[in-house]
Amino acid sequence: MRTKILLIEDSKTLAENLKEIFEVFDYEVLDILTSAEKAMEVISTKKPDLILIDIKLKGIKNGIELAEEIRDKIKIPIVFITSYSGKDVIQKIQHLAPEGIVTKPFTYDALITSIELALANSKRN
Repeated sequence: MRTKILLIEDSKTLAENLKEIFEVFDYEVLDILTSAEKAMEVISTKKPDLILIDIKLKGIKNGIELAEEIRDKIKIPIVFITSYSGKDVIQKIQHLAPEGIVTKPFTYDALITSIELALANSKRN
């Protein structure tokens, strides 16, 4: 059974590239969302195995606020994707204990390694 991933990324071009990468590695991309607004509805109906969330999203909520909402309601691995790095980002997300973070620009190997590690760690917990 293929691993199901929900992509929440405000760059359509990057999201489409990520989808292609995931499909090459035999992951199923359930949906691509550019904002947080419909995320909880999609999560509850499509039941992803992992969510990849951009920290900076279009709309009212950013990726951190969305991850907080997800953590309050469901246990699911979350991997952040971001252009930002360093202590500031870590301080903003550490309370969420995300299963991973991928910094843009990234290599395919770094992305897939982060996803695989997040999935493996979530199965242990």
